[in-house]
Amino acid sequence: MIPIDASAEKSVIETLQSTGPYSLNDLVMQLPNFNWNKVTSPAWKTKPTWYMVATADRSINPDQERMMAKRANAKTVEVNASHVAYMSHPKETAKLIEEAATSAHVNR
Repeated sequence: MIPIDASAEKSVIETLQSTGPYSLNDLVMQLPNFNWNKVTSPAWKTKPTWYMVATADRSINPDQERMMAKRANAKTVEVNASHVAYMSHPKETAKLIEEAATSAHVNR
């Protein structure tokens, strides 16, 4: 089992309650498998963007989340959740995804 600090405890507990009987090891990102290529043209600069701010996030400061959303000119919603808001607030997440999907313009 991987040890966690107190600042991550709420997120981990919320995640485990939302996802069922998984171990913390199942939730940890596999950093050695990451491919750190430089992004030269991020999609958020030219594409419509949606963002869910987790107001109780202790991994990323909610003010930082708001700044990133504003910079991307994102349609933003806020939920009272920790870092895994998309898991603990599935209805709000689904609504945001549906809004994004139905707002998308298809070029043919």
